[in-house]
Amino acid sequence: MQLKRKFVLVSVLFIVAAFCSACAHAPSNKLIRAASEGDLERVNKLITQGVEVNEKDSDGTTPLVAASYIGHTGIVKALLDKGADVNAEEKTGTTALMAAAYGGHTEALKILFSHVGGTALLAAAGKGHAEIVKSLLEQGANVNTRDESLTTPLIVAAEKGQTEVVEILLDYGADVTAKDKKGTTALMAAAAKGYTQIVKLLVTHGAEVSAKDKLGTSALMAAAWYGDLDTVKYLIDKGADTYATDIHGWTPLSAAQHFRFTDVARLIKEGRRQKIEREKALAEKTASEKDQGL
Repeated sequence: MQLKRKFVLVSVLFIVAAFCSACAHAPSNKLIRAASEGDLERVNKLITQGVEVNEKDSDGTTPLVAASYIGHTGIVKALLDKGADVNAEEKTGTTALMAAAYGGHTEALKILFSHVGGTALLAAAGKGHAEIVKSLLEQGANVNTRDESLTTPLIVAAEKGQTEVVEILLDYGADVTAKDKKGTTALMAAAAKGYTQIVKLLVTHGAEVSAKDKLGTSALMAAAWYGDLDTVKYLIDKGADTYATDIHGWTPLSAAQHFRFTDVARLIKEGRRQKIEREKALAEKTASEKDQGL
């Protein structure tokens, strides 16, 4: 019985010790509160005391994000100088740069942007934060910035179906012909998901309708794989090659037939027929003009 009591006591002590250890390492949130209140003196004091600059509260807010929300440049600088993670996100996906943009804090934006580079624009474009994208571009962000996979903000926005962001990026001169490492363009990315409105925007701004990625996939083929009738019709009307073949021998027609998209297959066949008729008519006109000595 005595041995059992000793075992219970040791177990209790072990649990208490573990709990205390966890408490000791848990974020105090003191730095977050000081940052959100704009108390630079206290922020510096807490940093000197060794408080973790990247601590997070239950919402995922860090001291840097908190300071960015109120646009306190002094605190933003102090935290960045001590290694605050400029890319840390709240549970909602908001970063420090986005927080500053929400509040229209221009000076804080400049400081943060110098530490972030193009990653913020890529993130904001993909998440559809149109106002943040515009703010970043107004602050001088490179509209054609790329990540390690050579993806651009336009490709990301097109792939995610962020129409408003796509419009903003195009207004700022985004390159519609840019390709990532796989050779994917914004047009291919949009066509593959059936975002017809974005497809139209891109083509209107000069996107190449018959361009291919490294596997030989074109925008039309991507749309055929997806089975999107509206996108397929639009691309055919704009001159997309209905006979294009990828490295595996697939064509837009075979892709549509494989997945039993009968309406899409019928549309592609009609597009081919019309192309043959146009070419025949053109050949007859050329021959007639030649015979007449024109």
